[in-house]
Amino acid sequence: MDYRLRYINPQPREVHKSSRFPIDGLPGDVQEALSFIETRFAIGADVNPYLSKGTINNDVANPKRQNRTDGLWADWGIHHLHLTTEPLAEGQRFSKRCSWLLFVKVYDDAVAFIDVRDHNEELLWTQYDLLTTFISSWPDQAEPFRITMMELEPREQTPETLRMLRSAGVMVPIEHEGNFYFGPGGGITTAATSSKVSIACMEILADARRIATWLEIPNNALRTMLRSRGVENPQFMIGCDDLGLILGETTTPEGYWQFTRSGGKDARTPMQALHDLFLPEWAVATLIADLESKQNS
Repeated sequence: MDYRLRYINPQPREVHKSSRFPIDGLPGDVQEALSFIETRFAIGADVNPYLSKGTINNDVANPKRQNRTDGLWADWGIHHLHLTTEPLAEGQRFSKRCSWLLFVKVYDDAVAFIDVRDHNEELLWTQYDLLTTFISSWPDQAEPFRITMMELEPREQTPETLRMLRSAGVMVPIEHEGNFYFGPGGGITTAATSSKVSIACMEILADARRIATWLEIPNNALRTMLRSRGVENPQFMIGCDDLGLILGETTTPEGYWQFTRSGGKDARTPMQALHDLFLPEWAVATLIADLESKQNS
């Protein structure tokens, strides 16, 4: 789920830029790479090769807390992409790493370019102005994360204190122009993992239970149909084919039914919700290929 939620689904997005743009003084090749990434977002090309390798290397069970997720993404919902002009090498999953990074907030139909920073900047991942630039540039998007609280005494916000708190799994609001905001990423759990990922996992389990509860109803449409075929004690399972998730009945030849998808709208059924969240369309081909590879080996 951590990988699934950090993956950027390739689809056209409007590109919006913060008040930091245009950024003066960037090297020519970095400006070129920035234009390249902007074009890829606009046409819906794949930008995942330019993300952090942590998308596949992070592990929520890693003994080192800092290697369990991307803290910047989990806390503030901000991705970073490497700005390189070198073509993606054949057979390679990631681009060449670069010292210049583009920080973005990704939506289904838009992407917000927040800033371009040097990877070598000290305490880069907890620099408050990455979040405050987003708040200042898109106040309407930041408004749902604004909270009302009473500040009893002035407190100094520093990247050092935020790094310490984030690594301890403590989510803190950020003060900006007299207002306080929680991070749009959903925050960090006390296990130093993503709260958003934990919630998604709970949603998957809940939808699976709802499906199982429906299947236990003696006279539901599916059991009634199977009974007409002579199947009195059906055995159900959830599996997948090259289109996505299926509901299978293991005692009947060809006894399976395709899960539907929401089509980008709010899911109407637990099957749609489970399908959209657990196995999005972009993941199906990779999953099938991986399963076939394991079967052949």
